[in-house]
Amino acid sequence: MPAAAMGFMEDEHLLAHKHVSYKDATTFLKRCKAKPERMRLLCSKKARNENDAMAVTVELSPEPGGPTVQVREISMAEGWTGCRFSPSALWLALTVADPCGAIVEFLQHSQNTLSALELGCGVGLAGMAAHAV
Repeated sequence: MPAAAMGFMEDEHLLAHKHVSYKDATTFLKRCKAKPERMRLLCSKKARNENDAMAVTVELSPEPGGPTVQVREISMAEGWTGCRFSPSALWLALTVADPCGAIVEFLQHSQNTLSALELGCGVGLAGMAAHAV
């Protein structure tokens, strides 16, 4: 079994945990936008456990009790892909969940439903956000 897949089977109590508020997420994205040439990670190395793994809970809405999504980031020892979520994934997750956004507005004024297919997108944050809302 690949090491990346084994990272998802770690006992919950062994993982470091981080809760990211909606405010912290939007502040982080503003910093990314101000200097797009610099790649940023929301959770620093200092916040991770000795296995470099972490459970990250992200608030998708500024409303109390709004949807949240939890993802597991795993060690980058096996490579970059699928180990962390990127700023673009965080932006897409917040955009999908925005109650005043274009996606929600479309659904409110349409008899159609939307489907989402997320391919090759890190830890799946945006797809899980779409499911949460």
